[in-house]
Amino acid sequence: MVGIVVGIGIFKTPALVAANVSSEFAFIAVWVAGGLITLIGALCYAELASAHPHAGGEASAVPPALRGAARRYRS
Repeated sequence: MVGIVVGIGIFKTPALVAANVSSEFAFIAVWVAGGLITLIGALCYAELASAHPHAGGEASAVPPALRGAARRYRS
C-alpha cells in the first residue's frame, strides 16, 4: 500500500509544487524541506516503535506516548 501511495504521489505533486513557486531554486528547496520533514517524522515513529515493541503498530505505540505528554503538560 505504501508503495502505491508514494508511487502515485511522486508523479502527481511535482506539477502542483512547480506551479506555485517562483523559481527552480524554490522548487528544489520546497522538495528538500518536505523530505527533511518526512525524515524527521519517520525517525519519530522509529523511536516510538523501539520504545514500545508490541504488536499493533501505531495503535499500540502512540497512545502511551501521548499519555506521557499529557501528564507533563497538566502538572
